[in-house]
Amino acid sequence: FVDTGVKIITLTLKSQENCVHSKSEKIYVAETPIVSFTGKNSCLGVPVDFKSNLYLNVGLPTYAWDFGDGTISAQSNPSHTYLSSGNFNVKLSVTSSLGCVGKSTDLPLQIFVKPVASYSTEYLLSRGLETDWKFVFTGSGADYYEWYFEDGQTDFQMGPLFKTFSKTGDFKTKLIVYTNQGCYDSSIQSIFLKPELLYHLPNAFSPN
Repeated sequence: FVDTGVKIITLTLKSQENCVHSKSEKIYVAETPIVSFTGKNSCLGVPVDFKSNLYLNVGLPTYAWDFGDGTISAQSNPSHTYLSSGNFNVKLSVTSSLGCVGKSTDLPLQIFVKPVASYSTEYLLSRGLETDWKFVFTGSGADYYEWYFEDGQTDFQMGPLFKTFSKTGDFKTKLIVYTNQGCYDSSIQSIFLKPELLYHLPNAFSPN
């Protein structure tokens, strides 16, 4: 059938003696769901939001998602978090309450590894109210680096970095790293700035 709706099916039998008998029955031709969906490449541990698009005039839909990693969902617009990186083939089929099944085109999806933003800090030297520190990137998988320091200093190199600070007390430092695919990670550490205060002490007593 080229369209849906109620159809009349007629069966006619004719014998050799030209006896004719006909029988008609009504049937309903239901439509096949037309379904598609969207989803984007993502980073490991970051949820992927899927959005389905369905054309179905008659009947109620039942969704069957296959995310390609052994997990499934019956939601219309699910969100899924992959636990491993790699390439996955996502499938969606929709069955109407009248028993008709529509399948979407498969969507190849790629899940990228996230970088690790870790770093070490090392106190080097104090000069009066100034202290020198060393910062070394100890993470992995990063293509871009953003260093931020509480006094407003920034840096965009991998390092090692050598920085001088003139504040005292607890001092916050932060590193954000990115990959070419847009995955990122961040780390915050506090260091304690304790400058070496220099006093001039006279070597002889001078009475007033």
